[in-house]
Amino acid sequence: MVAFAGYPLLVGGRAVGVLAMFARHRLSTAVLDDLAPLADAVAQYVERKRAEDALRAGEARFRQLADAMPQIVWSARPD
Repeated sequence: MVAFAGYPLLVGGRAVGVLAMFARHRLSTAVLDDLAPLADAVAQYVERKRAEDALRAGEARFRQLADAMPQIVWSARPD
Protein backbone atom coordinates (compact mmCIF):
# COMPACT_ATOMS: atom_id res chain seq x y z
CA MET A 1 0.00 0.00 0.00
CA VAL A 2 1.38 3.35 -1.04
CA ALA A 3 -1.54 5.70 -0.43
CA PHE A 4 -4.47 6.09 1.90
CA ALA A 5 -7.24 8.66 1.83
CA GLY A 6 -10.04 8.99 4.34
CA TYR A 7 -13.03 11.28 4.27
CA PRO A 8 -15.64 11.61 7.04
CA LEU A 9 -19.27 10.85 6.21
CA LEU A 10 -21.11 13.83 7.71
CA VAL A 11 -24.84 14.48 7.93
CA GLY A 12 -25.85 17.67 9.68
CA GLY A 13 -22.44 17.98 11.29
CA ARG A 14 -22.69 14.46 12.74
CA ALA A 15 -20.31 11.70 11.63
CA VAL A 16 -22.07 8.56 10.37
CA GLY A 17 -18.94 6.82 9.10
CA VAL A 18 -15.75 7.19 7.11
CA LEU A 19 -15.05 6.64 3.43
CA ALA A 20 -11.59 5.10 3.09
CA MET A 21 -9.51 4.45 0.01
CA PHE A 22 -6.31 2.41 -0.15
CA ALA A 23 -4.14 2.31 -3.26
CA ARG A 24 -1.00 0.68 -4.56
CA HIS A 25 -0.07 3.89 -6.35
CA ARG A 26 -0.11 7.57 -5.54
CA LEU A 27 -3.61 9.11 -5.62
CA SER A 28 -4.05 12.03 -7.98
CA THR A 29 -5.50 15.37 -6.95
CA ALA A 30 -8.51 14.69 -9.17
CA VAL A 31 -9.28 11.47 -7.26
CA LEU A 32 -8.94 13.24 -3.93
CA ASP A 33 -11.19 16.08 -5.12
CA ASP A 34 -13.84 13.53 -6.12
CA LEU A 35 -13.95 12.09 -2.60
CA ALA A 36 -16.00 14.96 -1.13
CA PRO A 37 -19.11 14.60 -3.33
CA LEU A 38 -18.84 10.81 -3.18
CA ALA A 39 -18.63 10.89 0.62
CA ASP A 40 -21.64 13.23 0.77
CA ALA A 41 -23.71 10.84 -1.37
CA VAL A 42 -22.68 7.82 0.70
CA ALA A 43 -23.43 9.68 3.95
CA GLN A 44 -26.94 10.56 2.74
CA TYR A 45 -27.51 6.93 1.74
CA VAL A 46 -26.32 5.65 5.14
CA GLU A 47 -28.53 8.13 6.99
CA ARG A 48 -31.56 7.27 4.82
CA LYS A 49 -31.06 3.53 5.43
CA ARG A 50 -30.78 4.11 9.18
CA ALA A 51 -33.99 6.16 9.17
CA GLU A 52 -35.81 3.49 7.14
CA ASP A 53 -34.61 0.77 9.51
CA ALA A 54 -35.71 2.79 12.55
CA LEU A 55 -39.13 3.36 10.97
CA ARG A 56 -39.56 -0.35 10.25
CA ALA A 57 -38.52 -1.24 13.79
CA GLY A 58 -40.99 1.28 15.25
CA GLU A 59 -43.79 -0.06 13.06
CA ALA A 60 -42.95 -3.62 14.12
CA ARG A 61 -43.02 -2.65 17.82
CA PHE A 62 -46.39 -0.93 17.35
CA ARG A 63 -47.78 -3.91 15.44
CA GLN A 64 -46.59 -6.29 18.16
CA LEU A 65 -48.16 -4.12 20.87
CA ALA A 66 -51.44 -3.74 18.97
CA ASP A 67 -51.63 -7.49 18.26
CA ALA A 68 -50.98 -8.34 21.93
CA MET A 69 -53.73 -6.08 23.29
CA PRO A 70 -57.13 -7.66 23.95
CA GLN A 71 -58.82 -4.34 23.05
CA ILE A 72 -59.34 -2.92 19.59
CA VAL A 73 -56.76 -0.31 18.62
CA TRP A 74 -57.94 2.50 16.33
CA SER A 75 -57.42 6.19 15.72
CA ALA A 76 -59.67 8.99 14.54
CA ARG A 77 -59.31 12.58 13.43
CA PRO A 78 -61.06 15.34 15.40
CA ASP A 79 -63.60 15.89 12.62
